[in-house]
Amino acid sequence: MKESPEKWTKQLVQEHAQVAVQIELYTLPFYITAMTSIKDTSCDAYKCIGSVIMEEMLHMQLASNLCLALDTKPDFSPPQYGKDIPYLDPECHDLNASLGPLNQETIETMLLIEIPEDSEGNKSDHTTPQYPYSSIAEMYDALREGIRQVGEDAFNWGVEHQQKRFGQQQFRQIITKYSDAINAIDTIVNQGEGHPARGTVQVKNCDLCG
Repeated sequence: MKESPEKWTKQLVQEHAQVAVQIELYTLPFYITAMTSIKDTSCDAYKCIGSVIMEEMLHMQLASNLCLALDTKPDFSPPQYGKDIPYLDPECHDLNASLGPLNQETIETMLLIEIPEDSEGNKSDHTTPQYPYSSIAEMYDALREGIRQVGEDAFNWGVEHQQKRFGQQQFRQIITKYSDAINAIDTIVNQGEGHPARGTVQVKNCDLCG
């Protein structure tokens, strides 16, 4: 990975927003594959993973809207498991996933993705770009700071093609200004991340394929 530049630029912010879409899209086949391996669709694990999938779809929508607001296009290329994601450290365990049925290994990967890191012990100063990032949360922290550094007036905040597909949500989904962008990032990071229900999936309670 190339060396970090000395300051934030509009292009760098746009590239970070595109990576946010890649991260959210990356999670979906992983969760869907694990969920569809469960034969008992009434068990808690099936329902829990299904709710996480819906949240990840919302997060991908928000990240995509963020790209459009920041004058760039989201990239929906299929995830390449086993390959590095731009700006993330290759040793970032959050995204070391592989497609497979629900088992202890996939559960541990889910917990790495969903349970937030210690916010007190892992805060970095992103007033200048400092990648590669050791976690998804750190990448989002950097994106938030990058938008602030470049400035609201650098972006057109266009709404064309932005989507609002989750009608029950109480927050703004269409991004038209800086505060909307920050709220979208905070929602992605905080909504459901580390929710108590997400640590309780027990493989033994479900009838699994394979």
